[in-house]
Amino acid sequence: MTRLIAALLVCLAAGPAVGAEAYPNRPVTLVAPFAAGSATDLFARIIAAELRNKLGQSVVVDNKPGANGSVAAEYVKRTKADGYTILMGTTGTASNVWLMKEQRVDPTKDLDPVSRLGSISWVIAVHSSSPHKTLAQLVEAVRAQPGKLAIGHPSAGALITGQTMTKAFKLDMIAVPYKSSPQAMTDLIGGRLAAMAADFASGAGYFASGDMRALAVSGKQRSSLYPNVPSMHESGVTDFDLVGWFSAFVPAGTPKPVIDVLNAKIVEAMAAPSIKPQTDKLGIEVVTSSPEGLADFLRREIAKWEIYVRDAGLKAE
Repeated sequence: MTRLIAALLVCLAAGPAVGAEAYPNRPVTLVAPFAAGSATDLFARIIAAELRNKLGQSVVVDNKPGANGSVAAEYVKRTKADGYTILMGTTGTASNVWLMKEQRVDPTKDLDPVSRLGSISWVIAVHSSSPHKTLAQLVEAVRAQPGKLAIGHPSAGALITGQTMTKAFKLDMIAVPYKSSPQAMTDLIGGRLAAMAADFASGAGYFASGDMRALAVSGKQRSSLYPNVPSMHESGVTDFDLVGWFSAFVPAGTPKPVIDVLNAKIVEAMAAPSIKPQTDKLGIEVVTSSPEGLADFLRREIAKWEIYVRDAGLKAE
């Protein structure tokens, strides 16, 4: 009997390790909450390609845009908690707590953190044909035509960036929401928008080709990747320091050994030499963390976004 009990205890102790070693044994899905061509989509595909090598399984990017990332988050929340469906969380994961009346996903309860992935700045941009070379010139033009000029915003971060600018300068500007950055950029290039708040990744190709001009970045400091673009702080929107982020989450209840394996592989993948040259082109800085580090970060971001939303004069919808 004693030997039998001892054998059972050995098997139980070995259980989690065996489960961790078995993961993954089939394809993994990385759910991107914004459309193809968006910063999240482009970054997700870079990650998926390298993570595929580390996991030894295919990693498929599945775009589920809508409701500033809530559609994707709710989808992942309802999937099986086995590590095979990963949410590419974004700033919207935190901001939606304050921007949406109907809370279908509580990111601190319905999702388990895995690792941070990267950070990015937003930018106030105009089309290359625009006469506005600086943020001050754009402000002057809007003041000359109150209620006539429009600014597009395809995400919560873009919305806060645009609204903070218009509020700081007391501008009467039409705010136009978009589901994704490519749609807004098409309207900007087509002349239907005077400006837009975008992330560097989504506009990278347009900035490189000269089709779009960046007037100011959302961070308090200039971006090291775009040192010639002034910050909004130095352009007159003092103390504004908003930086976007990307992080990996899985459904709540995912076994810790699986999360630990996934975290280790993501950290390893993000450190691969092939990653940085690609992310630099998108204006994304790679940032990884432990699951516990991401949990702490998320709590701080949720608290910060309450202030951002309040100061921008926004209401939950």
